[in-house]
Amino acid sequence: LRRMNVFSETELKLKFIQSRDYWLQSVLTTIPKNDPYLHISKTIEACRVHLFDIVTQYKAIFPDDDSILAGIHGNTGKQSEGTLFCGWLNSKIWQFLRLLETDLRRGVGGRIDSLLSQCMYFGLSFSRVGADFRSLI
Repeated sequence: LRRMNVFSETELKLKFIQSRDYWLQSVLTTIPKNDPYLHISKTIEACRVHLFDIVTQYKAIFPDDDSILAGIHGNTGKQSEGTLFCGWLNSKIWQFLRLLETDLRRGVGGRIDSLLSQCMYFGLSFSRVGADFRSLI
């Protein structure tokens, strides 16, 4: 698509985000919701693996966005492009946190320590790409 000049670079980034978001949502909707512990446990794993992959893919496809997670590009005029992905990733993290809160309210028995460990590992893995959210948990 880039070589065909069908879309501008910003449009390509938007299309990438839209298609990855649609795919991620389809993966998350297949997780059974009847057991809150199983649901959040599987959601943590799916989000950690797939969101990290999406960040890696985005960085590989759009290497010029070297500060995508900071959302700061100085006076280059590319701030909105970097903040586009940063904003999307931020919304996915907040979506995960809301889901975590909802499932915790539904009850997970005495297994909260296991979920906390999984969440901390999720946050730690995202610290490698500049999106550490452990303090929000």
